[in-house]
Amino acid sequence: MIKAAIFDIDNTMYSFLDCDKVASKKIADYIEDNFAIKPEVSLEVIESLKAQQKARIGHDIGAIHSRVIRFQMFLEKMNLPICPHTAILTRMYWDCMLEQMKLEEGMEDFIKDLKGKGVKIGVCTDMTALIQYDKIEKLGLSQYIDFLVSSEESGAEKPKGRMFDLVMKKINEISKEKVYPQECIFIGDSIKKDVKGPSDYGMNGLWYSKYTKDKEIKSRFFKDNDIKIAKYSLNEAMSEINSKLKKVVELNNMGENIIMEIESFK
Repeated sequence: MIKAAIFDIDNTMYSFLDCDKVASKKIADYIEDNFAIKPEVSLEVIESLKAQQKARIGHDIGAIHSRVIRFQMFLEKMNLPICPHTAILTRMYWDCMLEQMKLEEGMEDFIKDLKGKGVKIGVCTDMTALIQYDKIEKLGLSQYIDFLVSSEESGAEKPKGRMFDLVMKKINEISKEKVYPQECIFIGDSIKKDVKGPSDYGMNGLWYSKYTKDKEIKSRFFKDNDIKIAKYSLNEAMSEINSKLKKVVELNNMGENIIMEIESFK
């Protein structure tokens, strides 16, 4: 029986892509109103700064996602005052994101069902921690979450083993008996980070493909790893994983990297 379920947040619990479009437009409108810079120009510059932000920080940790740093870099690049606009833009972006967020249909019922069976519920996310807590609260899931691991806390991003080491440490700190990776399921939208990474670590991976399927399938990672896809309904996927757990001691393979795919939490 699965003893712990670990969820990604963005594009898994809600549509980050949809919310980001609205929030980014609001940012661009603010910049145009205050600095007479066309939205298409400001958005292109902000997007281009992602790689520079990552290079400046030096390695994959939560700070590479910081909107505070990214908006500061934008203002500096455009020779605009960083105060008070860095703080204004950051709050505006995240407030708009939170306002737009809607929980994926079926998600709460799925988590409640797992919780009712005694499964520990965790979150593992590549992001600064505070905003992720705000998202969980806004989505109405706070009462179900037993632990959270962020890349800000672990000092590494998925699929680095340090993230999953901390996940397992936290699971075992709150469990009455020893829990092994093969007794856990990781659910998320990224094949590399949320499925292949956890699978290589020994967990079960469940790919939620609703928002990222085309991008993932076209990705170099997908092709280089010769990943095969097996599509299931949510119930079928959980039944398949639990049936395997009854038959084997170690579930460190999904059958030549076969990805268990779902498109809905209903």
